[in-house]
Formats: sequence, C-alpha cells, structure tokens
Amino acid sequence: VIFESFAQDLIQQKVQLSGRIFDDGTNETIIGVKVLCDNSIQAKSDVDGKYSLLVEANKTHELRFTFLGYDTLFVTIKVGNSPLSRDILLSFTEMELDEVVVKGEAAKSRETPIAFSKLTTKQIQEDLGTRDLPMLLNSTPGAYATEQGGGAGDARVSIRGFDQRNIAVLVDGVPVNDMENGQVYWSNWDGIGDITRYMQVQRGLGASKLSIVSVGGTMNIVTKGIDAKMSTYAKQEVNNYGLFKTSIGYNTGLLKGNWEYDSDPSRIVYYDKILDIFTNHLSPNATRYITADIANMGADSTVIMLWEGLKVIRVKKFDKFDIVMVSEEIRKMMF
Repeated sequence: VIFESFAQDLIQQKVQLSGRIFDDGTNETIIGVKVLCDNSIQAKSDVDGKYSLLVEANKTHELRFTFLGYDTLFVTIKVGNSPLSRDILLSFTEMELDEVVVKGEAAKSRETPIAFSKLTTKQIQEDLGTRDLPMLLNSTPGAYATEQGGGAGDARVSIRGFDQRNIAVLVDGVPVNDMENGQVYWSNWDGIGDITRYMQVQRGLGASKLSIVSVGGTMNIVTKGIDAKMSTYAKQEVNNYGLFKTSIGYNTGLLKGNWEYDSDPSRIVYYDKILDIFTNHLSPNATRYITADIANMGADSTVIMLWEGLKVIRVKKFDKFDIVMVSEEIRKMMF
C-alpha cells in the first residue's frame, strides 16, 4: 500500500516549465503570446515575454505558441523531475487580409436625440478663409475658439466650458487626440479645411462607441470623397493681415476601373506613413507617467504600472489593497 501511494504521488508530481519568448528577427520579447500545453493548460507571456506552466513531471508535452503576426510554433518538450526553462523564438509572418468595408453614421436633424450643429461645405468655403478649421465653431452655440498666437495651427477650442483636452476630435470617425494628454495640435492638420465636406459638432457627453475623451463634446470632420465628374478649381484668399492663400486643384473624376487621381496634397497619404502605423518602434525618450489600479473590494488586485510613452517598463502587483504600501511603491517608481 505504501509503495502504491508513493508511485501515485510520483506520477502526479507537477514541475514548472517556463521561459521567455523572443522575436527571432529583432530579438525583442513578445507580450501576450498564447501558450497551449497538451490542448488543456493555457498561459500567456507577460510584459517581459515570460511564460510559466505547471505540467506533469517525467512526461513529454506538446506546446503550441500562437500570436497574431507570427507563425504558429509547435514544440515537443520532455520534462523530468526538476523545473525546466526553455526560451522560444517566433518568426514574423505577413498575412493577406480580406477587404474591410467601413461604414459611418452621422447625426441627423430631428432624428438623433443629441445637441449638435452641422457646418456644410458652403459655410466652410465662405467663412473659413485662411484661418484654422476650429475657428468656424464660433458660429455654433456652446463653442468658443481662439487663435492664441495669430499664426497657423495654434487654434484652441472649448465646448460648454471644457477645453480641448476633453473634446474628442475625429477625422472621418478616427480619433486624432494625443493618447497621453488628449490635446489636438492643429498645426499637424494644416489644409484640412480645403478637403472638408462637412463638420459635425456634438455638445455634451459623447455617444461614441470609442474610448475617447468626449466629456465636453465631439467634433467629427468628414473629408471629401471621390468626385464622379472631372473638375478643376482655383481659389485665392486674403486675411486682415495681408496673408494670401492660393489653392489650385484638379480632379480627374472616375477613371477606367473606378480609379481617381487628386492633385491636392492635403488628400495624399504616403505609403511609408501608413506602414509606420503598424510598426512597434516606440520612442526611447517618451514622457514617463504612472498609473495605479487600486483594488477596493473582492478578489481584485492592485496594479501599479510605470509607462514610457505607450510602453510599460515596470509593473507592481499586490493581492490586496494597502494604501501605505501603494504610496511607498509609487514613490519608489518616481525616483
């Protein structure tokens, strides 16, 4: 009986299988890789690329490593009686995705139950001139815009008393607020008024499904689409300070195969800039800040993270809430 009990304990013994997961091209760690052992035990790599599993000892295990953008890797590992560490290299892969159709909905007068104003193409062409696009909001209720220094790109806007950090700005439904402080730098959007079809301004807390800073309101700038007919335009504007702005544009209309060419530089997006959106090259000298998720009740944990821009560089986790411990750990991270 004693021998059978000892043999059963030996068979059921668990050991730790761990390691780190790297990109075989850049040698950087990969966060969030799904690890599946024998189609039953699951784990994910943490912020340092580490994974850890408790598996049966004295047995050969089949592991599968999967992550979007990388080839799925199958590894066979034989585990003994002691903990085993095995690092993993994943290879980057390119995938061809099916086309995506993006549909947007705009607020409609007397149908959508929110307070909003719509600035049409005609209003923009007649009233904007050489000013920044937000200056048109002075003609809408509850909004105030000003040019702080008088130059191009320094406009600031407030809606119902909330400054620009609490106003969501979208271009064709895509948020353009800074992810760290919520600001919008209109100097980056110089010329957008020339390609705006209309602009909707919603006053008050936003109803957007996106996680955006829309406490004061939401501005949605909708740009011009493809013109079916060939067109040419020339326009010259002058402001009170003698500043001239000359615009010349040519639109081919729809060509064979439903292609179109537009000479307006404000509507051209460079291919390299599009690729930069999907890279993981973060600025090494970005602004540092700390976030703390404090657990008040239940089985939740307290998590403190030190960020460098959009990258988490340090994490502290506590199983229960202790204000003294949390304050001390935050103080340590600051120095």
